[in-house]
Amino acid sequence: MKILVGIVIFLIAANINQACKIHGKVYGNGDTWIHKNFVFMCEKYTNGSWRTEITACLAPGGFRLLVGTEFIEAGMNYTCTRKPGGVVEFAYRSI
Repeated sequence: MKILVGIVIFLIAANINQACKIHGKVYGNGDTWIHKNFVFMCEKYTNGSWRTEITACLAPGGFRLLVGTEFIEAGMNYTCTRKPGGVVEFAYRSI
């Protein structure tokens, strides 16, 4: 019985680290969420490690702009760009 309890505790502890934990919330592989003007995704690598990645910027009105793209609407140019070092920048300007 002690072995079974130990195995169960180990499995629970191992599974706790099998997700992305952001602001007290737990996200599984492929889960997405919005924080401010960015869309995030939780991703699991084949080596077992986890990471959070910004996949899109959120323009006014809720339009998702994928990283590396731009969008022009109503006289505004919206861009979502990954900078050197991995930082994602959301910018917009009138044209």
